[in-house]
Amino acid sequence: MVHRYAMRAMRRYERWTPTHHELSPYLNESPEKGRVSALAATDWLVRDYLEHGLLRRADVTQEIDGPGIVNWRQTVQGITPILSRGVPLYLKTITRRTEDNNRSFATRLHLYLLERLSQQYGQILDLEPVILDHEPVERLDSLPSFEECEALIALEQRATYSQRGLELLAMMLATVSSLEIETSRGLSLYGTSNFHYVWEEACAHSFRNQRDEWLRSLPHPVWTSVTGQSSTARTFVPDLVVSIAPTDLLIGDAKYYQPRMPPFLGGVPGVNDVGKQIWYKQRLHREADRRGYDQIHNAFLFPSDTQQLANFGWVEMPVGDEAVDAVGVPFLPALAAYSGDLEQPSEAWCEDIANILAANSIARARRVAAALGKALTGYPIERKVSTKGKLR
Repeated sequence: MVHRYAMRAMRRYERWTPTHHELSPYLNESPEKGRVSALAATDWLVRDYLEHGLLRRADVTQEIDGPGIVNWRQTVQGITPILSRGVPLYLKTITRRTEDNNRSFATRLHLYLLERLSQQYGQILDLEPVILDHEPVERLDSLPSFEECEALIALEQRATYSQRGLELLAMMLATVSSLEIETSRGLSLYGTSNFHYVWEEACAHSFRNQRDEWLRSLPHPVWTSVTGQSSTARTFVPDLVVSIAPTDLLIGDAKYYQPRMPPFLGGVPGVNDVGKQIWYKQRLHREADRRGYDQIHNAFLFPSDTQQLANFGWVEMPVGDEAVDAVGVPFLPALAAYSGDLEQPSEAWCEDIANILAANSIARARRVAAALGKALTGYPIERKVSTKGKLR
């Protein structure tokens, strides 16, 4: 179940993020970008087959008076007609017959890869095995070497003119290369080098992100030269801005790792991340006030192995001033919601995180009050006592 949710979330991110460029071969589905893993290739090949079917190669035969379509150009050029009252009559015609070539190497390799890979990786990728027993295609007994496939596919590419055909041939060759490498290593991987983006999208989806409605309130830096010419540069953009209650706004920063909280602090966001969240709150305060929000909360959203939102604590900068809460978001449910396997838990999670933030706010207030009381009682108070035992 873990691998299913994680893989489906990564696949959704790869497909639905237009600007995504996967540097890792373990999720890459384009041979032009580098090596492709067999798992990623399986996903691509099966989806392509379900949309377009098996790659076909056709043999075209020209013959005299055959059962195919008359090729009038060839007939006029190659057959001498007889004239009847000045009208040419062709007693014989050249016909064109097209038949599927079931011995084509491209077709045989496509069928072999579909059946083998879907059987091998289908369960992991949540795909049904592709069974093509009904196809009258001559089977390959085993996978040819990469060098042999490269030479034969090169011949096929010279006779291929459709975009789908060219992309499919390139993917099949890349798949053969990956299979050779992964078979020798005994390991096939599927993943991404940019999982922090996947986690950001999962959190945004789970909480029904409203960030785009607030971006206009974030200022951009404006650079000006000594000549007076100015240009606007890019600004910070929060991962999440969402209303968690009628008068409470949350600004979230999704972090794909788990922190170690005190007493053994480690793996926590840096001071730049903390400062950035505080800056968001300051810049959105006026617009939030205009929209009727009384409270603006800040929170880091960490993956958690719990089934409910978890309270990890908070960070203050400085102590007693601005705070950013640390909240654990259920890892698998968030990925499952993002991939479409579960319904969005936004309403329940917004209520839960509002309760966590309120509890932390109360805890911080008590700590401040306790520290203040300790400071006041810690100073010696000089008292003069009269001989009658009364203060004076």
